[in-house]
Amino acid sequence: MTGEETSGDAAPGPDRRSVRRAQLALVLGAAAVLAYLFSETFRSEVGRAAEILVRGDLEGLRNYILSFGAWAPFASFLLMVL
Repeated sequence: MTGEETSGDAAPGPDRRSVRRAQLALVLGAAAVLAYLFSETFRSEVGRAAEILVRGDLEGLRNYILSFGAWAPFASFLLMVL
């Protein structure tokens, strides 16, 4: 024995679940960037949402979220992430 051996307490690498989450985040981020670059509609909606958020217009934000109808909870979630 040379004294350089470890007793098996080496730090474990990332588990599969965290790797999958990182991959999913990367794919979703890339999709959002591509949508922003290639879709004028998506770009204008992002600009509209950002303008409302920057102004701090709560009534405008409420109306904007409600304009998505059944998708309003999802739109609200995305704005909270933003």
